[in-house]
Amino acid sequence: MPLLGGYAAHTGAMDASLVALATFAGGYLGDELRFVVACKYGTGFLSTRLRLLALMLKAEGMLDIYGPAYIFIYRYPKGMRTIGALPVGLTQMKWPVSEASSIF
Repeated sequence: MPLLGGYAAHTGAMDASLVALATFAGGYLGDELRFVVACKYGTGFLSTRLRLLALMLKAEGMLDIYGPAYIFIYRYPKGMRTIGALPVGLTQMKWPVSEASSIF
């Protein structure tokens, strides 16, 4: 959708600043929504899938160590942004992360 919005702004069919604002808001709110959904429903989903639960426990240990850096980095590789907030939402990490400044 951002690509189509950019093309529409390029042709003059849409205002470029509104396209940029909508793209930013959609990306940010989408990340937040995936985090909240994972926090609320993730534990119940994993409780019936033992293999996924074991993988999540391993990932949770890694997120305890590298969590803030992961949150910063997952936003950039193609495809990772779509699912990147889900594992974080399944951990005990709270929003906002107050220890983020100590990792950077």
